[in-house]
Amino acid sequence: MIHIVLEGEPVPYSERTTLWRGRIGSQRSAKLVSWQARLTKVAFEAMKGREPLDEAVEVLILAYMKIRGRMNKAERALAEAEMLPFAVKPDWENIGKAPCDALTRAKVWVDDGRISDATVRMRYSPRPRIEITVLSACA
Repeated sequence: MIHIVLEGEPVPYSERTTLWRGRIGSQRSAKLVSWQARLTKVAFEAMKGREPLDEAVEVLILAYMKIRGRMNKAERALAEAEMLPFAVKPDWENIGKAPCDALTRAKVWVDDGRISDATVRMRYSPRPRIEITVLSACA
């Protein structure tokens, strides 16, 4: 099992398609690039010199998002207890893709094609962060 925690609000995957000199390209935002670099470093350290996983893996991503907007007293209490689901933009798939790309760069697994099962949970929290757990899917 590999457990990775990165403090700070998770950054969703997004890229902009551009046309330059007749060629189509894509570009990730500077904020995403910086966040993924931080996560790659933390993930690399969590590997502690182990070889990349070359088997089916299960990934659990817990994204704790900053408390924002208007909430009634009951919602705020749930948010502060990290029990209030975060069901607005960014979409869950963009929150899931960004860390998986970073973990591929950190050599947590040989290729993200090894992910057979993935769960993304998004919750409000007074302490924004992302927690990622990687397990063997064969266990």
